[in-house]
Amino acid sequence: MVVGGPFLFIVITNPKAGKAEAMDILHHHLTQLTALVSDAIIRGTEALITHDTALARQVSADDANLNRVRFAIEERTYSLLETGQLSDRDVRIVVSMVIVSQALEHIGDSAANLAYLAVRANGPKTGMTRQIDDELTEMARSASEMVLAAVTAFVEGDTRMAEAAVRRDRELNDAYEALSNLTGPADTAERRLMLLWAAHNLQQIGAHAATICERAIFVATGELKEFR
Repeated sequence: MVVGGPFLFIVITNPKAGKAEAMDILHHHLTQLTALVSDAIIRGTEALITHDTALARQVSADDANLNRVRFAIEERTYSLLETGQLSDRDVRIVVSMVIVSQALEHIGDSAANLAYLAVRANGPKTGMTRQIDDELTEMARSASEMVLAAVTAFVEGDTRMAEAAVRRDRELNDAYEALSNLTGPADTAERRLMLLWAAHNLQQIGAHAATICERAIFVATGELKEFR
């Protein structure tokens, strides 16, 4: 199966490939998907702040490619499960791979929401809205780094990295709460509302990344640990 797009060209190889090769392919594809999602977070936020509608439309278009990759990963995991050749730990990895890829799809949706807001947001820029822009840029950076760390922890089975990554969720929650308490003149209300909705989407990315961290710990230890 081939999945293609402007920034992506992934080939899912012969479903009869050996178990080790199939697991390696899944991890590789998951890493690629993560890089694309993390990039979408940054580009979606940039489009919003700079009013770059062309970039916003590109981020939105790329989201469809991310969804196709997610479905391809899920299809491959089902093929692996049907072989009956997996150990208990392999089963944990493969089942968790579906959950992680779904979380990444949701993160991609949040990035696409940022792009959608970039097309809709209007109104004058003031000192306050510029402050929100700066906060959103920092939130996007934190969210992107958290996603990358969460998936790396999952792939490498690193529980310490997973626990360290999930603590960054508090940064996103605190930033969102601080932005929610800002007030300003009436003529900036619409733009402030759009920016706060963007902040909410970035906050939600942290929640999805926390789910990935939970799966990383489950794969490594067999323990289901809920962080939220």
